[in-house]
Amino acid sequence: SYFLTFRDDGQGGFVEVPPVPYTPSEVRRLMVKFALVRYVYGNLQLEAVIRRASRDEAPIADLQDELAALTRHIFAEYQRTAEGSGARLLLVMDADRRFIYGEDPPSERITLLSQIAHEATAEQGIALLDLTETFTQDYQQFGERFEFTVDDHWNERGHRLISEVVSDWVAGSICLGGENGG
Repeated sequence: SYFLTFRDDGQGGFVEVPPVPYTPSEVRRLMVKFALVRYVYGNLQLEAVIRRASRDEAPIADLQDELAALTRHIFAEYQRTAEGSGARLLLVMDADRRFIYGEDPPSERITLLSQIAHEATAEQGIALLDLTETFTQDYQQFGERFEFTVDDHWNERGHRLISEVVSDWVAGSICLGGENGG
């Protein structure tokens, strides 16, 4: 993987596995030179279709304990880093947007990961802003999506809503000294 990952250290903890730079295979390098391949992969959004089709295939509940332990470990590392620099940690969790749009039933994976995140942040006293309610209310009122049409990254509307939620949290929790959000 070219992203930071973790592996079980065999003693109840986790060890970071440094990222490895991505190197495309020779076949991939050759394939992207063909306009038809670029068209099918890019314009027809083949990657997004494959991701959606495989999203809920693996029984994620089988990994629940391991995911919960890893999440607690990562959040504890975040918390130590924040405390070490005199900062307060705020985590923002995306919503199950496909469910909000009425395109898919609730995702078992997103529901489980949400539950794990809520439990881990509550255990460790970390503030968590779940975007589900914000995105649901906005979509019901305006019917506009929160991501770009070419990928799942937040678009201008998504970023605006998130910045409003975070700003409200900072104003209530930091600036006014309240306990809003943790």
